Amino acid sequence: PFQETAWSKMYDESYQELRSQMSIIADGCNFKYCSLFSSFINYNKNHFQISVKLESFGQNAPAFIQVAN
Repeated sequence: PFQETAWSKMYDESYQELRSQMSIIADGCNFKYCSLFSSFINYNKNHFQISVKLESFGQNAPAFIQVAN
């Protein structure tokens, strides 16, 4: 997984940490990897657009996600 150390922790309804089994699927075209930002970016003629679809595999969707303070 890409930069897994920067991911937020996910928890189930019982506050048990879920292992990271999240897949990010990018919808669209013209995606190019930009090493300056360490990410994939979609450039179109007159605008900037990113569309993503998140799916959780192998377990229920997380009930809670820890975010930075």
